[in-house]
Amino acid sequence: MDARRPKSLLAAQDDVRALRARLNTGSGDDVSAEQCSEAIKALSAFGERWSDIRQAYSDFRAAGVRIRADTYRVLVAAAIEARQGMDVVELVSHEEELYGPPPLPVYCSLISRLLKHPGRGTPCRQAAYALWQKLRASGYKLDAPAYRTGMNLCVELGKLSEARQLMDAMRAAGHRPGWGSYHILMKYHARRGEMDAARRLFTQLRAYRGGDRPLEISAYNILLDGFVRLGDVTMARAVLDKARREGTAPDAYTYSSYASGLAAAGRLEEAEALLGEMAAEGLPPNPVVYGAVLDGCSRLSDWNRAERLLAKMRADGLRPSVVHYNMLIRGRSYGSGIPDGDGAAAAATAGSYRGSSSSSSSNSGSDRGFVEALLVEMRASGLRPDAVTYGTLIDAAVRSGSVSSALEVLSAMRVDGVQPDGAIFTSLMKLFRTQGHQAKALEVFQQLSSSRSSSVDLWALSCLVKVFAGEGNMGEAEAAQRRANQMAAEQGLPPPVEAAYALLQAYGQQGQLGPALLSFRRFLAAGGQPHRKMCELAYRLCLKHFDFSSAAQVLRAMRLMRGLELRDALYRQQWEEAQRRMQARRQQAGNSNGNGNRMISSSSSSSSGSGDGSPGGGGGGCRATD
Repeated sequence: MDARRPKSLLAAQDDVRALRARLNTGSGDDVSAEQCSEAIKALSAFGERWSDIRQAYSDFRAAGVRIRADTYRVLVAAAIEARQGMDVVELVSHEEELYGPPPLPVYCSLISRLLKHPGRGTPCRQAAYALWQKLRASGYKLDAPAYRTGMNLCVELGKLSEARQLMDAMRAAGHRPGWGSYHILMKYHARRGEMDAARRLFTQLRAYRGGDRPLEISAYNILLDGFVRLGDVTMARAVLDKARREGTAPDAYTYSSYASGLAAAGRLEEAEALLGEMAAEGLPPNPVVYGAVLDGCSRLSDWNRAERLLAKMRADGLRPSVVHYNMLIRGRSYGSGIPDGDGAAAAATAGSYRGSSSSSSSNSGSDRGFVEALLVEMRASGLRPDAVTYGTLIDAAVRSGSVSSALEVLSAMRVDGVQPDGAIFTSLMKLFRTQGHQAKALEVFQQLSSSRSSSVDLWALSCLVKVFAGEGNMGEAEAAQRRANQMAAEQGLPPPVEAAYALLQAYGQQGQLGPALLSFRRFLAAGGQPHRKMCELAYRLCLKHFDFSSAAQVLRAMRLMRGLELRDALYRQQWEEAQRRMQARRQQAGNSNGNGNRMISSSSSSSSGSGDGSPGGGGGGCRATD
């Protein structure tokens, strides 16, 4: 058998099977490392599933075959594309054992590529940090690009102080930070909505570059994206226009980010018009910009516009990618749901929707048909569903409460060689929790924790809090929340609101006002940003227990929070209703024995400390009372 490259995936698979058989039967003395290396490269070139590529590599390595160094590059690239970060780290370790550390630029390239394929609930960021630690231990002297690679990694992980330390070390080593270092620090603040800090760095960058030199468009893009994340498309447009005035031409990323902001605001007409604006400026059609507008169409169920955009996209010579199909599948799945239990599983394998419920609406059936058609079209285009595709179908099953459907999709996913990520495990936890199967939900979390293809994130920990709180295990729920808060702090993020909200709900359902308010106060003290629903729940719990002083303090805290739309008329109505209930209970208690009267008086005595006795009264912070 020679080492010539096979001409199809089937031929590549046949070559691997033949090599494996010869190695297993002991007749593999004439099997060369070149043959095995070429076979692995062929599997990757023809788009074989990562699980099968990895198995072929493992079999050859176990047989003592010394895979070539260039083949390791191919293996690592395939693992990154499959978002299997831990496999990347393992492959680099194997390469180091055989050939020594890869060159410095290779480490930096791998770290950057892992950060571009993070997914949700995958270990890609952790893998990138592990490679960074390998690089630091390799003995290489860092150059300026390597320092910036480390800075960018630290910012992605929320380690701002470590990123700044690397910038200082870069200067100490005699390297200029370069404009890229400022961009990296700007990105940290812009992603967190800290636009004042991002703009200060923008000003520092201008001074660093010299006042007369135009800045790179990426600096403007970071500011624009920050305003889009805040929902401020007016300021986003102002940044775009500012770039033009200052002699910097917008690029595709500028338009894609701005289009995302317009689409999120429901302004699809303006978002679509950006395609014409790009053409007028001489920019070629870009699939990312089309994707931003398509995503808005799918979220708002504007399918006529979506079909028109797809036709225009193809006319411009652009092929829809897996990302585009995932957007459309999500929109169809969530538009009216996929209530039929077997529907989602059938869609996962691009088969027919079996067992359609006669009670399903025509719209639901139509959407199921569209999902199936999209999956068939996707495969016909040579594209394979990925973890996001399957995650969307599983989430649709979760929304319909169908355990059997979700498990069938999961099974189809594994048959297709796609490993579940953290988002899928979290969806399954949510499904079992809402169906009352708490033990199953905990079992899924254990699988998530031990999986190589996924990692525990804030969403998973918030769901874990809900699982424990739902079964009344408040000690474990509190511990899970502390773990979530610690993870958020390590990433430079505020405590996750969903975990705190779950605790507040559970304590409220148990009638424990003191612990409920204590958890609320701790959340605020840790820098938590509660949504209105959480604040209103705390307010209602106070009124339910006739603790008008704490209720007024909750309202006062709400008025100090930015971005909360208060419903003062509703709060006043709830306050007055609670007052009437308290008076009725006092009157009822007056007709009973003295002990009952003292009990009611004690439970409502806190109303005397409510300031002016109205929702507008109250003291400073939210006070927790037992």
